[in-house]
Amino acid sequence: MNHKGAFGLWNLSLFRPLRRRLYLKVILVMFFILVIWIGIYTYVGIYMQTNQFLENSRRRIILLTETIENSIVHSMLIGKHEDVRDLLITIGAQSDMRDLRIVTPDGLILVSAKLNEEGQSLPLDGLNLLQEGERQIVRFDFEKKRVSMLKSIMG
Repeated sequence: MNHKGAFGLWNLSLFRPLRRRLYLKVILVMFFILVIWIGIYTYVGIYMQTNQFLENSRRRIILLTETIENSIVHSMLIGKHEDVRDLLITIGAQSDMRDLRIVTPDGLILVSAKLNEEGQSLPLDGLNLLQEGERQIVRFDFEKKRVSMLKSIMG
């Protein structure tokens, strides 16, 4: 009985530090898995929200541009060309749309919300895409925090 008792004490005292290390390793692994899971979940959530924000911004700019286009086309059809300039100036002054311009395919600014820009040449990257038949181009510039849209208006 002494032999079994001594063996039992030896066995218990030997495995106690190993058991503690094992518990510590299991807890650390669970902690790292939890941290990785939270990180991935946060990244996916931010990614999805960013994509939704960009899509909503794209839809909003398209809707605003179509509204402006309809007003411009209507004013030109009834022969009130001065209303086009007034429309661009009014929208540019009251909204977060900063640069409203009507530009020729060559890049010459015909009408602008900023009067000092009219007659100047504007180098636009997307003009060649519009000339190739693209109807509208939406671009996001994250550094300048700006959404740009080029849209061709016939007439």
